Amino acid sequence: MIKNLSESDMEVLNEIIREYGMRSFTQLRHLTHDMPAYEKVWENPDRIGGSVPMRFEDFFEEDGAALAGVLEEMIENCKLREAFPDPAWL
Repeated sequence: MIKNLSESDMEVLNEIIREYGMRSFTQLRHLTHDMPAYEKVWENPDRIGGSVPMRFEDFFEEDGAALAGVLEEMIENCKLREAFPDPAWL
């Protein structure tokens, strides 16, 4: 629901819409399927059929600083959930 989104969430979503909203399905598919994480799945010899789980960290393979930042944020979020198991703001 939109009421659960922050102002910064809305700004990011609007920016994404401005950047990608007018692209066709084919353009968006090409954009996402050129990602190294997607290519890695298709190169996986254990892949059966067309569906294989993608590893979250593969999306950041080319940017080690981003991966470190994501890991740091995940750890911080875990600690917050432990400290506030039933926060009123969720």
